[in-house]
Amino acid sequence: MSVLVDDSDPLVQYNPPGNWTNNGKPPEFNTTTHASKTWGDTATLVFEGTSIGVYGTLAPSTAQLRLNFSIDGTDFGSYNARVVPRATRHQLLWTSPVFEEASHRLVITLDSDPASPNRSCFLDYFVYKTSTQEEGSKTLDTAAIVGGAVGGVITLALISALMLIRRRRARARHNDIQVQN
Repeated sequence: MSVLVDDSDPLVQYNPPGNWTNNGKPPEFNTTTHASKTWGDTATLVFEGTSIGVYGTLAPSTAQLRLNFSIDGTDFGSYNARVVPRATRHQLLWTSPVFEEASHRLVITLDSDPASPNRSCFLDYFVYKTSTQEEGSKTLDTAAIVGGAVGGVITLALISALMLIRRRRARARHNDIQVQN
């Protein structure tokens, strides 16, 4: 199952909070984004799942910008923002490798070129995958199938029993009529 977390969700922690601006306009998800232009600023999200993707908006600029990603304290790569002539929304900035189902801590660190500090990347939302709900759904599906099968067998047994009783009564009446004649 995929779970979407908006950039404005309290689960997302921005440090230092004063450096991050809350922006956004349609068609960005929930009309919100968060951005910072300060090297070293971080955004952190703790999630329970197997993988995560980070989506955002690229603003038009010629400056360089890089986002570094770590999960559970281990670096897992960077995103080097490409130069775009106009705002580009809903961009997959990075996706993690697949992990064991567990609680994980994603940290995004802004790493911009000090010579071009005016470049922003706007974080819009996160999508993480979890198998917890899927397994629960499979269990419910199996229970529904077993319950339906057992219910069907019981229903057929009742119908068969009623037909047998009806047939015996009809035969008994038929025999009573023949004996009287």
